[in-house]
Amino acid sequence: MAVTPPHPSAPPTAVTSPMMAQIDEEAALQYFDQGLYGDLDWEGTLDFMTRRYIQPLQHVLQPEASAERALAGLTLADCGAGFGWLSFAWLKAGGEQAILIEPDARRLRAAQAIAKHLGLLPRCTFLNTRMQDAPLADYAVDVAASVECLEHVGRPSIAACINTLCRLPKQAVLLTTPNARFPIIAHDSRLPAAHWLPKSLRQRYAGWFGRAKQEEGNDFLRPADLRPLQQHFKPTTRYQTFGTFREFLAFYPHYLPYGPQAQRQRTAPSWALRTLVKVTGSLFGTGAWRWSPNLANIWLRDPPLTGSPASPRDIPAGPVNSPSNGEQAHG
Repeated sequence: MAVTPPHPSAPPTAVTSPMMAQIDEEAALQYFDQGLYGDLDWEGTLDFMTRRYIQPLQHVLQPEASAERALAGLTLADCGAGFGWLSFAWLKAGGEQAILIEPDARRLRAAQAIAKHLGLLPRCTFLNTRMQDAPLADYAVDVAASVECLEHVGRPSIAACINTLCRLPKQAVLLTTPNARFPIIAHDSRLPAAHWLPKSLRQRYAGWFGRAKQEEGNDFLRPADLRPLQQHFKPTTRYQTFGTFREFLAFYPHYLPYGPQAQRQRTAPSWALRTLVKVTGSLFGTGAWRWSPNLANIWLRDPPLTGSPASPRDIPAGPVNSPSNGEQAHG
């Protein structure tokens, strides 16, 4: 596994060179090592997840609390957890427990191995299942998160997945997914209006520009798909996941843990993105997500629930439902 030097903005983490040497020998991580993200900068990835998602969550959940105490005693359901980076950032920031829900068995085994080497395994629960099939009680967690996942589950499963996001958390939902309204989406072929075409035509359109292999036929969500969420939660952030435009700008520079290696160092937002984020946030406030390239926001339950979350007996304890040797597909 290639080890990328940490990004300058990334704080020190528990990942050390001896640990990386052990990870190289971890059989469960071969799937991770051989994939697109085998050369991922672990420290930069945790820094990205922390500053992009966890710190804004801390501010929304406990604006008056110190960073060390904002997540104390709280549980996260990470829906479509992938290799677990969001969950690990949550735990390192002070969250008590993370439940990683992931249908891809190989990814979940890799996430278990990563959690072990980060010293976080005792605070993780691993569920090898689809989001909508998660065997968790209503209000079993404090926060439910779905980060760049819903576009992969398939149109027939979107409503059920959103219902899961509505029923699981007592307090908040962190949701990001590309906005189908926007003419260009940073997924698939990235060609103008490609996702507005019937799937039977997308491959042909992408092929004209030599991007047929990038066209995955994802089903992107429209703002109307989030109506069930709006019935029980209210959006709280104006500038993507950030409350202020200054916070959005302060997120740069950062390491982007997606896409080709050459595009992962982000020094500043483009002029177009900067302008779009500022204008939509200023004009539409917490409703800016409707008009943004991504439906990103942090949603608070409204009205708030009273009482405490589900008791620990309602939440599977420890690494249960460990992934089998098979692999399940999203959706």
